[in-house]
Amino acid sequence: MTTAVLIALAMAVGGLAPQAPAQLVSTPPIAVQQAEQSERPQVERAPEQSAAFTQKRRNQIQLMEGVLARAGSIAAEAFGHQLQQVEPGMTVTIGQSRARGFVLEGHGIFFDVEVPELRGTVVWSQMMMQRDLELTNALALLQRALQEMPEGPSRQQAQRAVQVLAAQTGPVQQNRSRGDAQDPAIRVNEAANVSEPTDPAAPTPSVAVAKDPSRAYRDTVQRELIDAMLDHSLAMDLGPDEWLIVAARVSEAGQRGQTLMMRALGSDLATYAADKSRRGEIRGKVEVRVF
Repeated sequence: MTTAVLIALAMAVGGLAPQAPAQLVSTPPIAVQQAEQSERPQVERAPEQSAAFTQKRRNQIQLMEGVLARAGSIAAEAFGHQLQQVEPGMTVTIGQSRARGFVLEGHGIFFDVEVPELRGTVVWSQMMMQRDLELTNALALLQRALQEMPEGPSRQQAQRAVQVLAAQTGPVQQNRSRGDAQDPAIRVNEAANVSEPTDPAAPTPSVAVAKDPSRAYRDTVQRELIDAMLDHSLAMDLGPDEWLIVAARVSEAGQRGQTLMMRALGSDLATYAADKSRRGEIRGKVEVRVF
C-alpha cells in the first residue's frame, strides 16, 4: 500500500473520514451575528505562536521518525537473534527500517513505517524444521506403540512402516539422539534464559516461530512499535482527542505481506506519561488492526 492509501485507510478505520455537510439553516440577522462574535472567547493562536507551534511539532515528528525507524530495526534484530539460536549464521531480514510522519489536521499524527523484509528462505527453512520435528515425534509414538503390539502380520507391517519413516527422519533422529541440548526448542529457551512453559500445551518460542515465522515477526514488530509509541510520544504534544497512528508493512521479500495499523489516543498517552505504573492498562488500549 502507498502512504496515501494508508493515511486514507487510517482515517476511515477510525471513523475519521470527513463528515457530510450539515443541513443548512437560516442565517441570523447581522446584529445577532456581531453580538455572538463579541461574546466568543478568542482561542486562536497569534500568527507567530502558530508558526512556532508548527515548527516545534515538525521537529518532534522528525525525532519520532528516528525512534520508530530504530524500533523497526530492533524488532528485526530481536527476531533474527531468536532464529539464529536455531540456525546459526542465518541471514533473517534484508533492507533497512524507515519512517515518515505526517500531520492529519484535526485528527492527529500519522507515521508510515517500513521494517526490514523477512527473507523467504527463512519461512521455508523453519517450516521444514517444524515438519521434521513433528515427524520425529510421530515416529517415537509409533515405536512405543509397536512394542506393545502382539506378534503377527500386523506387527510386521507396522515395523516396515516405521522403518520407512525412520529412513526419512534419520538425520533429525541423529541430532536429537545427541541429547536434549541439541533440540532447537531447548536451545532457544536456554539462549533466551527462560524456563519451560508451565502449560504443556503452550508452544515454546522456537515452535511458534517454526509454525508461522511471518506471524512471529509481525508480533515482534508490533511489540517494539507500541513500546516506542508509549515511551516517546509525549514531546509531540498531542491533544487529548488527537490520535497517534502508526502503520507498518511486514512482508517477506518479494511478497505483498500485511500492514499493521496501531493507534493510541492522546489522552491515553498523557495518562501513561503521568503514571508509568499504568503501562499495562494503556498498552491494552492501543488499537491494533491487520490488513
